[in-house]
Amino acid sequence: MTGWDAAKWVVDMYLEGSTRDYALETLDRMKAKCSEDRPEVNEHTYQELAKRTECNQSTAAIKMYISTTVNDDTRSEDNANPINKAIRLNHSALGLAGEVGELASAVEKWVYYGQDLDVANVKEELGDCLWYIALACNAMGFDLSDVMNSNIAKLRVRYPDKYTDLNAAEENRDHDSEMEKVNQPEVSVGDEDRVQTGQGWAEPSQDKE
Repeated sequence: MTGWDAAKWVVDMYLEGSTRDYALETLDRMKAKCSEDRPEVNEHTYQELAKRTECNQSTAAIKMYISTTVNDDTRSEDNANPINKAIRLNHSALGLAGEVGELASAVEKWVYYGQDLDVANVKEELGDCLWYIALACNAMGFDLSDVMNSNIAKLRVRYPDKYTDLNAAEENRDHDSEMEKVNQPEVSVGDEDRVQTGQGWAEPSQDKE
């Protein structure tokens, strides 16, 4: 029984006479209007409708073509070279998705299918995930430690003391302040009492003006 059928059943059960007839006519008009605004989707029309929101693949094709045809050492110090960035970032994103799937499979077998948790495999998959994250950092020219520090700095803005559901709510987040910390982290993981210098992290000066 569809929603419209259920509504008509309620009308038939609880209304009588002209009121019932008017309600049924109103439901029919509403159903017709909805059908105009949102045509019925089946397995044949869904694929055609999906094409409407598919992005233009030309730009992606050009990026991938250039990345795979230019004779360039992708392991050079110029890790952020735009010529090879697309292919390397694509490799890391697809690879990470695959490794996360393998990690999820190990957890699924343990939680739902009565198998022992393969701890060694979990460790292996976490390492594989980390490898692809490092590859993405190399492709973008990021330092992994900076990415880690930025993440912790962002979370300190979101949760000043500790996690709370209130602070986690989307409407309570200060996105601008969080992104400011992502771009300019002030502290390293576990180094709240130290300051950043051009050569890394150092103890704060004891001199006072």
